[in-house]
Amino acid sequence: MAVLDADDPVVHIVHLADAQRGLALFTQGLSGRYLHLKPTTALTGQFRPDGVTTDGTAVYLPASVAIFANARFNFGVYKISVLHQLGLYENGTFEFRLTEARSRIANLPAQIEPTSERALDLERFFALWEVPALARRNYRRELVYSLL
Repeated sequence: MAVLDADDPVVHIVHLADAQRGLALFTQGLSGRYLHLKPTTALTGQFRPDGVTTDGTAVYLPASVAIFANARFNFGVYKISVLHQLGLYENGTFEFRLTEARSRIANLPAQIEPTSERALDLERFFALWEVPALARRNYRRELVYSLL
């Protein structure tokens, strides 16, 4: 039997595959709904972030976390990441409808064809602006402030 070296950083790595079941129960317990938890490597297309994200049907997390020299803290990184993504669901991000925005905002720019067939209405909304990344950043900033 091998003895684990407590100073070995590999001992403290938490892999999504090992944490997935507990995280799924945590997520379902808080939100009341089941969300798929997948590694960010499962993302396809142009949208490939370095960090945590969601597409409205699944939460994408890093395949492993080794930020801290403690497995419990690294598992906590997963939990905090999931909580942040749950905020998007709880605040209705995926219920946004471009048709509703058009009815409320008089001078909304003309629609541009989406880069993806599966583009969410919110992404289509951001694409209407001259600098979509700035519109997205402002939206996220407001979302974070609404959670405080």
